Order: sequence, then structure tokens, then C-alpha cells
Amino acid sequence: MHHREPFETTTPRPTPRTMTKVRRPSRPWKDLGCTPRSLCMSLRDVLRDARGSLAAGGVDAQAIAMLVERHKLGPFLGQQLGISLRPALPAAIQERIDASVSRQAEITAACLAGFAGIADRFGKAGVPLVMLKGAALGERLFGGAAHRGYWDLDILVHEHDRERAGRLLEKEGFTRTASVLFSERLSALFSHGFDYERHDLKVDLHWCLSRAPGFRIDSSAMMRRGVMVDVGGRQTPLLSLEDELVFELVSMFADIQRGGLRLQALVDLFVMLRQLPGIVWEDFFARRNAEGCETVCRGVLGIFLSILALEEEFPALAAAVGDIPSFDQSLIVLASGGGAGKAKLWAAVRMPVSPLTYAAWWAISLPFRMAASHPSLKRHAPVRAPG
Repeated sequence: MHHREPFETTTPRPTPRTMTKVRRPSRPWKDLGCTPRSLCMSLRDVLRDARGSLAAGGVDAQAIAMLVERHKLGPFLGQQLGISLRPALPAAIQERIDASVSRQAEITAACLAGFAGIADRFGKAGVPLVMLKGAALGERLFGGAAHRGYWDLDILVHEHDRERAGRLLEKEGFTRTASVLFSERLSALFSHGFDYERHDLKVDLHWCLSRAPGFRIDSSAMMRRGVMVDVGGRQTPLLSLEDELVFELVSMFADIQRGGLRLQALVDLFVMLRQLPGIVWEDFFARRNAEGCETVCRGVLGIFLSILALEEEFPALAAAVGDIPSFDQSLIVLASGGGAGKAKLWAAVRMPVSPLTYAAWWAISLPFRMAASHPSLKRHAPVRAPG
């Protein structure tokens, strides 16, 4: 992979296609058919490439199935396990992995085609954008846009371009499915993004990384530091790798807080950190302190090291993080469920504001955040007529 400075580019646009509707699995830690502990231990085995364990039949088939179905790791497992290890898995698990790989190829084609059209339209209108997560992380971390599990396309624009970006998406045939309270402008003060949908694609339009109180992360500066990377054959603007790491950590913090973190995020982090061997963690945390998210990043990295037992793999990070929770402590936080007290308390004590300030912000912003993101409040995009 080669990083380049941002520049204008034109590449052939992939042929649009209608994407099969993908149901997003909810409740990643509930009704698994196995214990959360087994889930995490199975992932540890996969990351360690535990050939002996798998060959000896030591795999927890249900845990592997849940890594595929609930935690979006099918494409990763399809790569990681390889041909030589496939016979060690039950046929039903092999079929699940293969199905997820095929489904991801379809989603990826739709995302890349959709991004080509969006990027061309935004470029002509003079609205800069950056691709986030999804295909970007697949290409950057796993060697291919379809080698990571995701459902939609995420893009980041400058906050002052939010309204124009929304109108441009509508000209591309998208409908805003996120509901707003009172007005879009007011709701945007409490949300970091709105969902848009077209017959073939869902797009998450972001204009900041987080609206959490006390955060001072300059998303526009991140965009200006961006690099161009070949994603699916097109030169595509992405965040710098360190900024991508910050975005990942802040996103993981929000997911942990609501009980929705999928283990794919830990795999993303594992591969990302291997690409940052020279990072000076004291300097990294000093920069996060200036942005108000140092304790948040430390907390997420502590859970990451604990759940996957990676203190020896990343000794400098472990030393910089300091107080790393035990595996059991981390598992309680991750698997406690959305809105549960332990996850909320874990998050609250790591916020850069007082508990009272955080509680007040949470109460005031809740109606706006619920309107924008709760599935039962989503608006419905028009159904395209056949033909």
C-alpha cells in the first residue's frame, strides 16, 4: 500500500447494482449460544493462529459462528483460517464463513460504486470528503476492500459543509433516514452524523467524530492531514493512520458505553497497531489530552490489551496505559448489555467533564440522539419502482 499526498483524480466508475438488503444483527453479547468468555478466547486463538488447537478439534464451533454472525468477522476469518485449516471446522461453520465472504463482496461492490458517484459529485461542488471505516479499513488493514465486514459507506465532511453535503447526497438519489427533532440544524448540534439511504446503498454522513461533552477533536484538521490511498482501484482520501486510530478509539468508546461493541473493532485495532510500530505513546496521549479524549483512549486500549492478552505483543503500549484491567473486569464491561450500569459507569468516569455535567448533557441531548439513531424512529427511503 502506498500513501500519497491528496490530489484530484478521475477513475472509471464501477457499475452500480442493487444491493441485497442486509439485516444488521443486534445485541452482539446476548443470546449467543456460548459464553462471552468462549467468544473472546476463540478470537484469541484465531489471532494467535492456533493451528494445533484447531487441528485437534479444540475450536468452539458456536463461538466461531457468533464471531461471524454477530461480530462481523466472517471475511477476516475467511482469510485468517486459510485452506489448510478449513477441514478443522465443521461444514456448517465453513458455509457460514463462505456466505459472509460472498455477501461482503456484494456489499463492497455497492459501496465502491456509490462512493465513486458521491465523490465525483462532491468534487464538482467543491465539497471535500474522506472515506471512513468500511472499505477504507478493509483495504488499509486487511489487503482488500472486501476483506473486512461492514454494511454501509461512511464519509466525513467539514462541519460547515454538512448542509451542502446532505443536498448533494439527495441529488445522488439518497434520502435522509435519520429523523430530526425540531430542525436538522438543531439536531446536528447533538449528533455526529445522519444516515442516508438509496435503493442500493446506505451512507453515514459524518461531520465530526463525536459530540460528547469535553471533546475538542478537530475533525477538519484531520481531513486536512488526510492521505490518498488506492481503495478498490480508485485513489481515495482517507485519514492519516494516527487519526484513524483516534477515530477508532472514540467510536469503540461509544459502542462500549451502549453495550454494542463488536469484536471486529478489536481486530481492527490489533492490525492497525502493528502498522504503527514507531509510535511514541507518551506523545500520542499528550496529543489526546489536548483534544480532551486521553482517558477515553486509555480506557479502550486497556480493554483491548486485556481481552486479547496482548501486553507482551505491545509492551510499550502496555507500559504507557499503565493500569490494565483484568480479563474478567473487561468482559463484564463489554458484555453487560446496552444501557447497563457497569458499562455506563465505566464510561462516565473516563469522560473529560464532571459526572454532573455529563449527566446534564446526556439528558438534554438524548431526545435528539434518539431521533437521529434509534431504529424505530428511522424515516423510510422511497422504494424504487421495478425496471
